[in-house]
Amino acid sequence: MRINGFFLFCCACVPGAGQMYLGYMKRGLCLISLFCLNLMFCMMLPFLGVFLPVIWMYAFFDSFNLRRQLRTGNFPMDDYLFHPEQDQTLARLLHARHRLAGWVLVAIGAYALYENFFSYMLWDLLDALPQLMFLRGLMNNLPSVVVAVVLILAGLHLVRGKKEPLPPADEDYRDYGDQK
Repeated sequence: MRINGFFLFCCACVPGAGQMYLGYMKRGLCLISLFCLNLMFCMMLPFLGVFLPVIWMYAFFDSFNLRRQLRTGNFPMDDYLFHPEQDQTLARLLHARHRLAGWVLVAIGAYALYENFFSYMLWDLLDALPQLMFLRGLMNNLPSVVVAVVLILAGLHLVRGKKEPLPPADEDYRDYGDQK
């Protein structure tokens, strides 16, 4: 198979298309799906946009790495990038920490709801009631304040640690100094 370098460059500019041009359909599908999902989530949570250039650069340079491997006669197997059914680590983590994962999802959902809906309502309320002007500073920094409070509470919880259970109240139990 002859690989046109210019056409590969053009395809590599679209995440996953370079891999598909080289015949790696599963790998390309994973990359373009990952990029599109991240793009979709960026519309709700703009801070997730930090991952878009990472995915794009990985896909871009991976297509040229695949071309180099193909030229040297090494033909890597076309496979999906993720195997959630085979990787039991995530399943065990989610099973053991399902409450933590639930709270993370609730926090992300609450932030998205605030950012996309409630913040506009609160700004309109502040504009309508001039006596609430002191709340403008809080409204400008509300997500940062909430994250800071959550981090402080989580830190206090970790510093406090787990409470040691009291020993059972047995009649045979005696303190070290009690020799009766």
